[in-house]
Amino acid sequence: MFGAVLIGLGLLEFAVGAGLGGLWFVFLGWFLRSAAKAEEAQAVVRGALEGVRVGDVMSPDPVTGPGWYTVQAFLDEYVLRLRHSSYPVRSYEDGLAGLVTLARLRSVPPEQRATTRVADVACPMDEVVRTTPDEMLVDLLPRLAGCTDGRALVLDAHGELVGILSHTDVSRAIERAGLRSPGPTGW
Repeated sequence: MFGAVLIGLGLLEFAVGAGLGGLWFVFLGWFLRSAAKAEEAQAVVRGALEGVRVGDVMSPDPVTGPGWYTVQAFLDEYVLRLRHSSYPVRSYEDGLAGLVTLARLRSVPPEQRATTRVADVACPMDEVVRTTPDEMLVDLLPRLAGCTDGRALVLDAHGELVGILSHTDVSRAIERAGLRSPGPTGW
């Protein structure tokens, strides 16, 4: 409301010819309204995901691919056949080497795809967001930034890969939360 009042006062001041000072009120009011809407949206998401654990919404048992493959071989053998948008990649030692997304694969020029290894374009493990199935989803969300394009690898207590979480999984969880039955006091 305060932002709307500032916008109205600014427009009124500008209209009566008091100078450009009224525009500052308009911009300040617009900024306040935008910040309030962003905060409201964040509160709605937090409310919808309250009590939801990563394990409830993750995609279990993700397909992993060999990091030593060339980008072209990886595209042919994995991406074009399986239709996932990200893949954890393994090292020669069979441990996890990182996470590769379609955007990272696409960034390799076509003439370099036959000579560039997937591990060279994958997000390295020290930059990959990792979580456990028991972590609360709302606690994980602020960490989903960086080179993994909003994805996290889900590891069990022994460090074994058990799932992957993507923005699609989070969106699906928010949509499902909207389907919950109203309680005795309404929504």
